[in-house]
Amino acid sequence: MATRESFRHVQETTAALRQIPLATVIPLAFPTAAGPTPGQGPGVVQWQLPDGSKVNVKTTAQSDLYRVWSGPQAGRAGAGAINFLVDLGVCPDFPSAKAWLHDAVPTITPPRSPAPEPERPPTPFQMPHFVRNPIDAWPVIVDYLSDVRQLPASLLRTVMHQDPPAILAGWGPKYGHYLLFPCWDHSQPLHDSHPTGAILRWRHPDRDPAPEWFGGNPRPMAPGSHKQAGWWQIGPRDAATLIITEAPIDGLTVAASLPTVTERTPDLPADVAICALGGEAGFTPRQLAGHQRILIATDNDAAGARFAAQIRAAAAPGQTVERVSPPAGYKDWNAAWHDQPAWSRVTWARALDRLQAREVER
Repeated sequence: MATRESFRHVQETTAALRQIPLATVIPLAFPTAAGPTPGQGPGVVQWQLPDGSKVNVKTTAQSDLYRVWSGPQAGRAGAGAINFLVDLGVCPDFPSAKAWLHDAVPTITPPRSPAPEPERPPTPFQMPHFVRNPIDAWPVIVDYLSDVRQLPASLLRTVMHQDPPAILAGWGPKYGHYLLFPCWDHSQPLHDSHPTGAILRWRHPDRDPAPEWFGGNPRPMAPGSHKQAGWWQIGPRDAATLIITEAPIDGLTVAASLPTVTERTPDLPADVAICALGGEAGFTPRQLAGHQRILIATDNDAAGARFAAQIRAAAAPGQTVERVSPPAGYKDWNAAWHDQPAWSRVTWARALDRLQAREVER
């Protein structure tokens, strides 16, 4: 008799063991049994066991049905080889009957689960319609980001013309009311690559978007975006310092606050990159790779704190991580920039200086 330990490695399923024909099981369990002989009813045969018990068996598509008509187990009835062995006293319990069948009928072939379908590659992201002529796109971009969000026009012009562009103007009745912030896999060289998604920003603060446009959400991801495949970023992908924000407008606001960004020289420091992920769901540790220093500029709320903790936990040994929060009373960096641009500039200059000092100390 097989032990439970030996049965642990059996590949057969319970269903397959139940389906072993009793015409196979009875001669193995009772070598001197007589039969089968025709029984009463269509498809019914009868076996006589050594103790005189008579068992009727009927074969079905699922498993054999049995009924004991005489003998010590008279009246017992059931279906399948496992129950038969227990009812007739061959095995004391269900697991032992399974093990017995495995050892006694080793050639049983279990039903096989269908092979899993191979994973299909994700559908490539298709950028929503946008204004391709920069001259035509500029009024749409500056109208919102400069006039409403108070970001320097020179900075907007710089990131709009970078390769690939970091800001696009939506086109058409659906996307014309949004700005598009393309996302790319910045862990790879961007030449010959394709966008992985886009963050959309509703650009009419005086009215809400229609409900049928992305559920009325004013800050959705473009349909078909692969949120963890790429992210919005300005600055070199291998910059020593990476500043992480939740939304691209926060990223542009932080950029406007950096010491090198003025109306005359709207360029980021050579060793600084700024990325935006569209929120916690778009974060992946790949975004931290290759950067020595990480500055977290998430929103000043519970979600921003959770996001910051997630980034800290994903940082690699040796990476310097610091959170730079907006002042109390302001949810995000753009709100603070509206009222206190000078304070924002001082705060970010000091944050960069602290990181540089730590590097020198090492």
